[in-house]
Amino acid sequence: MGLLRETQEAIANEINKTFSSLAAKIDVFQITQDSYVESLIPKLQPFFPHLDDVTLKQVAALYGICLTDESLRDYTPQGFAEDVAFLNEIIQENENKSETEPGAPTEEEIDEENDDEIKSKEDLKSVPSLEDQGYENWSDRLQKATAEQSPLIRGLTAYYQSNIDIFNFITALTNDIVLHNVNQRIELAISSILIREHIIPLLDRLYSLYLNSGIDIDLRFLIAQIQYALETYLDNSVEFKNFKKRFDELKQVYPLGKGADLYWDMSKLLVYDKYYEPLKKMLEPIINDQIREREESAKAIKNILDAPKPRQGSTESIRSQVDSLIFESVRFGRPFQGEQRIKAQRLIATVLKRMALEEFGKQDIPHMEKYKEYFMKEFFEPIMKEYPQFLLPFIDFRLYRDFAEDPLAHFEKNKDYILNQFWFKMRKMGYVPRGTPNQIAAAFAGLLQDVLNDPRVKSFDA
Repeated sequence: MGLLRETQEAIANEINKTFSSLAAKIDVFQITQDSYVESLIPKLQPFFPHLDDVTLKQVAALYGICLTDESLRDYTPQGFAEDVAFLNEIIQENENKSETEPGAPTEEEIDEENDDEIKSKEDLKSVPSLEDQGYENWSDRLQKATAEQSPLIRGLTAYYQSNIDIFNFITALTNDIVLHNVNQRIELAISSILIREHIIPLLDRLYSLYLNSGIDIDLRFLIAQIQYALETYLDNSVEFKNFKKRFDELKQVYPLGKGADLYWDMSKLLVYDKYYEPLKKMLEPIINDQIREREESAKAIKNILDAPKPRQGSTESIRSQVDSLIFESVRFGRPFQGEQRIKAQRLIATVLKRMALEEFGKQDIPHMEKYKEYFMKEFFEPIMKEYPQFLLPFIDFRLYRDFAEDPLAHFEKNKDYILNQFWFKMRKMGYVPRGTPNQIAAAFAGLLQDVLNDPRVKSFDA
């Protein structure tokens, strides 16, 4: 496990950024969605009788973010409360231990420090500048202020961030399942690669996130988070209870929960062995399609270059199949998930590759940014013009009335903001700058699934 620990310093450096980011997000959410947050407080208050009003409102804001930011779905107040109570219990245990550790300041020392602070305040003749307060800039002030958040909010920051990291992990994992099966690696090699390069590093990162926030987390709780995320990916209709319930179930079947020496065993027994085959089966259409493309690539390139008209027609035909999937979901309420998402992903990737073939005569092009241009031209612009309600998840909700009056005009006026939000969500889905056709297609197909199943989009009258 020595190699794994080399990443600890880098992870620790991300903690301040992570906490500051969510602290700002909670503040903005409380301001912009105040009535929504207030409506959540009565639902949560019975489960948190000892929280002060400020912390309770922050917890309610985080619960609202979990529901609206697509990090978790169908999360009941009670389920959320049970998870938070479990984490809070660990936090309290850690705090109690730290209070009994030697080296803590005595009451007399604290009183002396307070006296000095009072005297220094009495001597102040003006409001000190940022520099006088010990801050280099406003960002530095935010980071230091974030460090003073309550232990509970810091713990919940790790909880929220871990769900996002798991989401990104699934994208990378499924991409490699496709890659290694297309390359026809033996199953023993695939299992070793996926566990070593994906599952174990994820467990180590999640543990580090919690530890740096003050929670010495049980590894089985992390496995519970990963299992629910994978099950939701495989079947969007899976009933979500909460991670605490799954954690309790895991304790009955797996007796150990602490120690880096468990990473490999947990990764194989509780993640790989349980979910690899279902994931592979779900991805089979993509795997088979890429194997076929690989075997016939030379012949396909020659045919495409020699027969431009049929080639163009073929590309348009494939493109139209994506339109059909979207139309059937919008017009007839047919589901867009699982099989439909995989099919859309395969079709989108194929179109992008064919467009590269048409322009450069090959798929492996040096100018990877071209794939993003192809995507914007062939998918984003036509789809958003045909279904402007799809823009709804990416707008500033303070401008909702303007959007509702004329969505396309609103898009033109606020194009930079909307595109920024769109690509932010694409990155959450696994898209990376200068991404491959498969990465772009996977991210957009996943985003389409969320958009088509978004109640706000379904109820919007464009």
